[in-house]
Amino acid sequence: MQVTLSIRPLPGFTKSDRDDIKFYTRYIKCYFEQLTQLLSKDYMYSPFPYIGMEQGLHNICGEAQFIILDVDYTSTDIHARLLQLADEQLECILGTTSDPNNLFKYRVLLPLNRPVTHHEYRRLVMGVREFNLVSDLDRASEKPSQKFYSYKDSTVIYNKGSPLVVDDYLVPEQELVPSQLSCSLELHDILNEFSTYSTAPPGSRTRYLLSAAFQLVERGADHKLLEQVILHLNNSFLIPKDINSVYRRVINFIKERRKYL
Repeated sequence: MQVTLSIRPLPGFTKSDRDDIKFYTRYIKCYFEQLTQLLSKDYMYSPFPYIGMEQGLHNICGEAQFIILDVDYTSTDIHARLLQLADEQLECILGTTSDPNNLFKYRVLLPLNRPVTHHEYRRLVMGVREFNLVSDLDRASEKPSQKFYSYKDSTVIYNKGSPLVVDDYLVPEQELVPSQLSCSLELHDILNEFSTYSTAPPGSRTRYLLSAAFQLVERGADHKLLEQVILHLNNSFLIPKDINSVYRRVINFIKERRKYL
């Protein structure tokens, strides 16, 4: 089957150099099996298209046809994992990351029987974990806008099988808990999404912060994430508001009223 993805070659880039890259250079279509070639070279990639090719949750403008799972801490090596997925008769590609000799740290790519939105993507990856298909995946894999890297000379293995049936693993929306937007997963993307709020002039700063806070509540942010984002946004203002005022007029105001929102 054919899939689409955003890519950017990173020849010779160090691991730290890659962290600063925010833009992809191409959006391509290829057969899923051909991704074995990409995973053995230096690339940045994502299953989603982005407005202006800029990586970020707010820029996603299409659907994904495969999922990418990060496995960082496991007792199941890459070859044993392939056998497990082959037993489920699933098509998949597995590739090591920055250390090709570490067979306990790898990526799992699974094609889907239908495209998914970025909202479904999160719920699908959660289901893959909760229904024990790949229970030890890293929670960062749930982020639709997560950047993934491939590395030259990685160990890459492939199994020919069937696509993952989305509706067999999709977690119902009502099962998503309010704290799902954890700081470790979303803070960077959310700050990028609200970057335009930093232009708020004096006189509009409280209104801008309240607008951001209401959006965060709608997205299920917990108190900790709400507080972090609002304080970051305030600090990004040319003239920040005093902290006591931010807590009184925005953070505490929202916390007291969020049960009615």
